[in-house]
Amino acid sequence: MISIMMGKPRVTALLAIVPLMFALLGAWWDEHVHLGFTMWLSACRGAGVRLASVIDFTLQLLPFAVLGALAGGLLLLVVAFAVRHRTGEVAHCILPAHAGCALAMVPGLLLCASGVAWPLALVGELALAAAAALCIAAAASGTLRTRRAERPR
Repeated sequence: MISIMMGKPRVTALLAIVPLMFALLGAWWDEHVHLGFTMWLSACRGAGVRLASVIDFTLQLLPFAVLGALAGGLLLLVVAFAVRHRTGEVAHCILPAHAGCALAMVPGLLLCASGVAWPLALVGELALAAAAALCIAAAASGTLRTRRAERPR
């Protein structure tokens, strides 16, 4: 299927950014409807970039972004459930992708709320999600090498 044509690492990295793209779509809608992203940036920077304030302002000012991220994660889980018995590795790529995206969200929010330009912060969050997903996939498959494993006995 798709994983045979693209390879497992690439599929895992691409699937990791799916929930983030849904969150981006929700953030666009929040901005369009009630200037949610602009107010979120101002509130986070005005209150100081602290994890508690960023999460609080995110839930209050970017509700569709949060719903988008949840919908994207749910979509990944539904796809994994739907293709769990098929041959190929797409279902095995989804759990690391889901975990990588979840791990990248908090640092990504903090990065976006800091003084970094938001397009650069978005690219950083996407890269972090893909890298985390690849590391989790490598650790889960046993291909992640440690120094202890490399030493000859």
